[in-house]
This record gives sequence, C-alpha cells and structure tokens, in this order.
Amino acid sequence: MELLTFTLLYGGGAAAVLFALLCGEAAMFTDTPVAWLHWAITSAPCSAFECVCFCMLATAHQCGGCLWSWLCFS
Repeated sequence: MELLTFTLLYGGGAAAVLFALLCGEAAMFTDTPVAWLHWAITSAPCSAFECVCFCMLATAHQCGGCLWSWLCFS
C-alpha cells in the first residue's frame, strides 16, 4: 500500500471516529450509523464486560437473560 493511500485511509477513519464521538448523541443522528458507531465505541465495551462478568458469576438461567438483554440493547 502506498503511503498516500494509507494516509488518506487513516485520516478518513480517524475523522469518522472523531465525528461519531462528538456528534453521535445529537438528536438528528438518532437511529443512524453515526449513533450506532458512537454506542459501539463508548458503551458497548462496558456493557459486554459487565455481561461477561455477570455470566461468569450467575447461574445458566440468569446468563441467558443477561445475554438476551444485551443483544436487545436494553
């Protein structure tokens, strides 16, 4: 990959992540890929870690409920 191509892809990706972080919570971006990317960067890792910790300490029945609630974004 050429240096110019790499620089353009890196800059575009960085700009997209920065835009999602700054503008992802705005009302005009509700239910859009920008809002989803903001959620994926800021909230999803914490939710996944919490779910994994809970599932490690919970019974099988509670683990299914934990995974279901996490997959349904509630």
